[in-house]
Amino acid sequence: MDAVVHEAGERFNRLGEAIACREEFLVEIQIESVLRTFPEYESRGVPHTSIATSARWNVIRALRALTSPTSPCVETEDQEMFVARERAEQGLPFDVMLDGYRHKHRVVRDEFVRTARARGASDALMFEVLTLLTDVADVATSRLVHARRSVDAESRTHADDVSDFVQRLLWGRADVQPSRNEVRAHGLNLDGRYRAVRGLSFDGANQRLCDQLRSATWNRGGGVVVELHGEVIGLVSETPDLVGHAVVALGEPHPLAEANASFQSATRVFVAAQQFGVRGVVGTDDLGLRVAIVADPEMSRVFVQRYIDPLATEGDFGDVLELSAVEYLKSKCELKRAARSLHVHPNTLKHRLTRFQQVSQCDLDDPRVLAELWWALEARSLESSNPALRTSGALESTVS
Repeated sequence: MDAVVHEAGERFNRLGEAIACREEFLVEIQIESVLRTFPEYESRGVPHTSIATSARWNVIRALRALTSPTSPCVETEDQEMFVARERAEQGLPFDVMLDGYRHKHRVVRDEFVRTARARGASDALMFEVLTLLTDVADVATSRLVHARRSVDAESRTHADDVSDFVQRLLWGRADVQPSRNEVRAHGLNLDGRYRAVRGLSFDGANQRLCDQLRSATWNRGGGVVVELHGEVIGLVSETPDLVGHAVVALGEPHPLAEANASFQSATRVFVAAQQFGVRGVVGTDDLGLRVAIVADPEMSRVFVQRYIDPLATEGDFGDVLELSAVEYLKSKCELKRAARSLHVHPNTLKHRLTRFQQVSQCDLDDPRVLAELWWALEARSLESSNPALRTSGALESTVS
């Protein structure tokens, strides 16, 4: 009996030696296969180096099992806990993490079997290899599930602490500002500069948006993001990428102690972006004076009354004059270009603009008039628009 066991061990050892020479190849094919099969790894920003670390452990675990087939899972659970915690921090959903982990183990197992077959192994030996590595994968996967559930349970408790931390920073409550140690515990630098974010997913996937932003901050120098009152808020050190139907407004960069100022800036951008139907990652530079238009409705009313309301005396032709002014400004005050866009002769457009100036009592050669007219037309466009989603005001009432 001992001789049989010894002979089986020798066969496994020889196979293990042959496969050990191909460790890098086994790591690479796991990375390639999991990225091809599970696009979430890329979309959530999981670094290739992180996938490679897990893939290398899979190879080492399988090789150890071959050299000690009677005790294939002697290593500790630290590896699975590390993977579970890392994937959770990267925002990878539980089911994707689990399926990806199993997939990589299958890639390793299949390559081991192919190598055994290429070396002329018997059906009995290949069956032993297949059974052994399946057992290894089952034990490792079971440990990963247990580890991820533990991490997620910790995260739910931690989420309340993070939410409180973020609110204290963004609301600017001087009496409850976090300490340096607390700031470090949340992955931030007390001396760093951060941009507040305020976002909303338009397909009801705020949690996915939150995970995306967390993944971006995980890769780009730190930040903290939470979901609160149906929106996503937080701080990031760099401009994040965004995938999906959502808007993420960025405040201006500020020291951490002035996070409230950045959040106020992000809020103005957030409201303006929704009013104007802008999507994606946006900041003050992207919206420009549109932020001021939304923030100062009184000034908007003044300009609309000055330039647009007088056109009502022209009846339906007043709408034509307004449209002509809109296209003229869009065309950078180039008459022929604007006429082409309106499909009219340049002289026709010139006549309309002359009538517009007469009715509104303005001079379109005056830069100040052009600026005020643009403001009025942008404000006017908001009166007839009806964005599907606007801020609920829940956060505003919380801040106040």
